[in-house]
Amino acid sequence: MPAARADVLGVLTDAVTGQPFPEGLPFAQLLSCLNTGDKLCSGWIAAVNPDASGAFRFDGSTLAPGSYQVTGWSDGHEQKRSKPFTITGTEDHSVNLALAMVPVTVSDIQGCETLEAGGYCTVHYRLTSQASEQLQLQVWAMVDASSAIPAGWSEYEWGNDSAKPMVVTLGAGKSKALSQRIYVGTGMPSGAYSSLSLFVSPKGKPQETLITEMLPTVLFTATGGGGNGLRIETDPRAKAQAMAAMKQARLVRKGWEGKAQVQAAASGKLTIYGQVIGADTGAALPVEDKPQVELMRCEMPDDTYCRWLQSDPATLDETGKFTVHMTNAPAGRYQLHVIAGAHYGQSVQPVFDLPGAEGTKLLKVTLPRLAIDLDAVERCTAAPADNCPMRYTLRNTTSQDISAAVWLYTYGVQSKSQSGTPIYDIGQNGKAHGQKILVTVPAGQTYDLASKLDLSDLAPGSTGWMRLFIGDPNDAAQAISYTHIGNYTVSAGAEGRTLTVVPRPDVIIH
Repeated sequence: MPAARADVLGVLTDAVTGQPFPEGLPFAQLLSCLNTGDKLCSGWIAAVNPDASGAFRFDGSTLAPGSYQVTGWSDGHEQKRSKPFTITGTEDHSVNLALAMVPVTVSDIQGCETLEAGGYCTVHYRLTSQASEQLQLQVWAMVDASSAIPAGWSEYEWGNDSAKPMVVTLGAGKSKALSQRIYVGTGMPSGAYSSLSLFVSPKGKPQETLITEMLPTVLFTATGGGGNGLRIETDPRAKAQAMAAMKQARLVRKGWEGKAQVQAAASGKLTIYGQVIGADTGAALPVEDKPQVELMRCEMPDDTYCRWLQSDPATLDETGKFTVHMTNAPAGRYQLHVIAGAHYGQSVQPVFDLPGAEGTKLLKVTLPRLAIDLDAVERCTAAPADNCPMRYTLRNTTSQDISAAVWLYTYGVQSKSQSGTPIYDIGQNGKAHGQKILVTVPAGQTYDLASKLDLSDLAPGSTGWMRLFIGDPNDAAQAISYTHIGNYTVSAGAEGRTLTVVPRPDVIIH
């Protein structure tokens, strides 16, 4: 079809003052709609910053006829979407958006300082209403524990399975100081960490998240006492250190030796080469499982788990062979993480120090198959959005019975969230968050598991993806394995909303 020549233009303003935002602060996005009847469109086309008057324009010379949507956002304000519109000819299409303030703010965040009995810690923060009427809110935390477990990480809500999202009532313009006791894990190796995210939404509507706030990262160290013998500490330098580590990695990868600090920090030459094979087959891992070797750098000299990625992962060839060059690596403690998709998870190798290990090192890694694997998934297609049946077949790959907890983790890419990143666990019937199903899979046998998704609260055009986590029934932070279940889309059907789940990456979510 011939390309339309219509530009899409408009103005972003503050809904209260009617004035434009400071230049460079807000932005507007142009999205294409994937299906007829979508209220939320997810096909990313372009993004621009409005000028000092709030005006923006998208060049229509490359836009094909079809349905589009404009979204606008600015700091402290809600994301707003235009109604979907159709471009068919050459006339410009005007879209003006007035952005209201997010009705609540988070401030005075204090991270964890000590590890409490049982692997808990307490965070503090303040919620302040910006609304002119009473607000009914719910607040919850998402914990992402990263350590040497086979799955690599374990994402779960509120930590403690039995916990409920905290319901808060805020009067107009009022403020409340709040505390939450969050489970972050036990028995973590030194250097492991738990990332904490705080979510605020209207009561009973986690898919309509108003605020997503990162809490200070929890680091596990080998010093100190209390709890399980570890001490955890908030790291206010985590972001700065991450940026410095990534910058250093780029310098090393590019072989840029013009910087004096890089030359001064170089510890010598070390080349690590070897082979990764599957423990179950004795052969190289299949290329389709995307096996990789990651070079990680530790933060503390006594860490046994390193968390800073130092370079692009080394991709293994069909024979499972890899080579890692560390010619200009700064002095410090390092570790190799071997990861693979699907059936093998990750393996964390022993740490080594530079200087002290220069030369050439041969490494042979045997990567075990995940203890509980996913044999098959039956996904619903064009099912009613409130009744989408899903079935999973779990397989015990070991010679012992395994008791495990199974839970579904859901990420909303496109939804009615004002924060843009709603994360929630569908649970059962779309209402129960953090609920896990306890199962026992006999040695070498399979276990069939069924669940029903209910995403009827999501608008047509909503998209996202899901992971199935299998973990220790007594410790949500210790995931045995995880599997990408697929991408979901909600569509407007003739008889109501329908839900379709397909394997990744058959549907590309922008």
